[in-house]
Amino acid sequence: HQSRKNKGKVFWCGTYRDEGLSENTPLLALLDHGVSEGNIDCFKLSRFDLSGTRDLITSKLIRNEFPEEFFAYVHHRTSGNLYFVVEVLKYLLENNILFLKDSCWGTDLEKLEKSAIPDSVESVLLRNIQRYDHNIVDFLGVSAIIGTRFSLRLVQELNLFDPKALSEILTTLTNDRLMVKQDEFATGKTFYEFANQSLQTLLYRRCKKGTRLFWHKAVGKLLEKQSPDEAEESVFEITHHYFEAKEYEKAYQYAILSAERMERRFANRDVLGYLDKALKLTSKFTDKSRVQEKRALVLTRRADFCKKV
Repeated sequence: HQSRKNKGKVFWCGTYRDEGLSENTPLLALLDHGVSEGNIDCFKLSRFDLSGTRDLITSKLIRNEFPEEFFAYVHHRTSGNLYFVVEVLKYLLENNILFLKDSCWGTDLEKLEKSAIPDSVESVLLRNIQRYDHNIVDFLGVSAIIGTRFSLRLVQELNLFDPKALSEILTTLTNDRLMVKQDEFATGKTFYEFANQSLQTLLYRRCKKGTRLFWHKAVGKLLEKQSPDEAEESVFEITHHYFEAKEYEKAYQYAILSAERMERRFANRDVLGYLDKALKLTSKFTDKSRVQEKRALVLTRRADFCKKV
């Protein structure tokens, strides 16, 4: 209208998200009309990969001593979405997790790991979820309890939905880039991962306590059944799920196994971490007669390990 009225060109630049446009909205009508007449050009903006996220941050915070873990954290929490990256950086600055010292930007990794999701990001994530039907929302909730990454076989055997419905849900979530599909050709396994770790954290936090306990226990039992040979990575996952399910004796058993696996990897700090977890778990045993025996076992293993290193 302004272009025709003033008999000239008007430069107008704006951004929008496809999922934010519903039918019969003025903006959608304007875009359709402008594109059809050749007055509006639309450009699709892709998300940044890890390298792009790093470049964006370093272009804004030029002099910095950020470790690689910082860039990975921001990318995982934002899935490379420009708006989310900016909002996360603002949040970290406001909470002194990012700081300027001797004219150089730095970060506190310990505080970073404990940081929350900015309200501005959370509100967008919640709006995105509300457009899905209850089956997809329920699936996302259970997936958040399973973890950031899970195998196709695992969700199939949980019997959440029939095979066709499950396939449709996963296709929708990957097409909408909420999930990333990963095929491991060496093992023949298929995995799915939350594209945005903030979404997984948000969904997990919104699950009721009873729901969390139920699914942590169910997933722990299923992983235990699927891994009779106590496969390397499964041991760590089983430990986590039984601990969160308050199945303390099972969690103790797998914490000991996890410590053994970490010792093979020469991950000394993780070995001590799992042994400390096992030690604390003994105080929660229902059979108090076994507490001293299990505590002695952990303390002996810890002493033996410390002698080795």
